[in-house]
Amino acid sequence: MAEKRFIKGLFKDTGNIDQPEGSWRYAKNTIINEKKGSVSNEGGTKLAGDINADSSLHNEKIIGIIEVNEDKAILFIKDVVTAYAPPATAPRSEIGVWESNVYTTLFNPVILAPGKLTNDLNFQETHPIEGTFKIDSKGDLVVYWTDDLNPPRAFNVDRQRRDSTSVSQLYGIIPADIDNINILNLFPYSGPVPHTFLHDIYWAFSPFQKSVNSGGGLLTGVYYLALAYVDEDNVATNFLTVSNPVSIVE
Repeated sequence: MAEKRFIKGLFKDTGNIDQPEGSWRYAKNTIINEKKGSVSNEGGTKLAGDINADSSLHNEKIIGIIEVNEDKAILFIKDVVTAYAPPATAPRSEIGVWESNVYTTLFNPVILAPGKLTNDLNFQETHPIEGTFKIDSKGDLVVYWTDDLNPPRAFNVDRQRRDSTSVSQLYGIIPADIDNINILNLFPYSGPVPHTFLHDIYWAFSPFQKSVNSGGGLLTGVYYLALAYVDEDNVATNFLTVSNPVSIVE
């Protein structure tokens, strides 16, 4: 049998009968090795590791992956086996990082009891996650994602690693059972509007103001006080509330 050497590459411009010698028209999973004329199958895959520390428990399903630089990937994971009933100490959805063939959980919020604020990432198998990433001015890795179910969100990976002592905390915010999921919203969420008591009430544990003093150098006019938040990443919310007009006269 004559030896065939495929050295002329892929050729699909003519019919089968006119196929040039030494070329091919279809080669699935085929790679050209460094040795000239050597054609072989593409290498298969092998297990690099397990997401769960107990490799016998394959409860998690990857809903989305954002590949970043330095051979690192951010994973969005959903437990699709265990049915948690609030209140529970185990979370249902989490964000983690796959790096050097090792998976590390970054944010894994606990499920709150019924009647409390929502604290679930709410990843669902029916809504795959797509996203991208960027490195901000401080060198922090920030990922952005959407799933057409939850609001578009952003997560600062390095800030989470730097500030949180527990995976149930978001950016080290304590307590961990506040409504911190909405802080991730790409269109910032401010939470409830804080207020200051204007009288010295002995039983009030919240901050209060003992007196209102006159003075200042405002020009004559009508002023409005507005409240907004700016986080450490310089992301600002819209104005949350605007006061009644305050008239300043001579």
